[in-house]
Amino acid sequence: MKSLLKFTVVCIALVVTTPVSAGEYVDAHIVSSQPVYTSFMERNPTRVCNNSQVPIYGHIGGSNGANVLQGMIIGGLLGKGATGNDRGAAAGAVIGGVIAGDRGNRNRPITGYQNVQNCHTQYVYNTVEKISHYIVTADVNGQTITLTTNTLPMGNTIRVYVNTTYSTN
Repeated sequence: MKSLLKFTVVCIALVVTTPVSAGEYVDAHIVSSQPVYTSFMERNPTRVCNNSQVPIYGHIGGSNGANVLQGMIIGGLLGKGATGNDRGAAAGAVIGGVIAGDRGNRNRPITGYQNVQNCHTQYVYNTVEKISHYIVTADVNGQTITLTTNTLPMGNTIRVYVNTTYSTN
């Protein structure tokens, strides 16, 4: 009997001194809600095109066989005279022919112009603001609370969980 009495006294002591917690969902009256924005840079591609006029070259003149042959003969004579041997004459003939052929191609007159469109991608950076979250101020049984939500509350109340602790101290 004494042990049962001791056990009962200990249980009563634990119940009396241990805090008890209880929670419930209640509707809080919304006092205000403010969106909180975050800014970031957005990169947008844009196609940029420009028109320009490009010359069209004619084929008037140009090198012909007579000009090349004349350059080879003069080059061969100069090569033979400078070196005194046939190898110098051959090298001079080749060089003279190339120079004469190149000079003949330089006489290409512009006969007109052609419109050409040149396009490239250019990036435009814009600062974008987006709602990150909402700070909501609400009244719960006469006590003002502030909370953060990801969505804007609809209506004039918000459902919150209230946890109450009771103690007998």
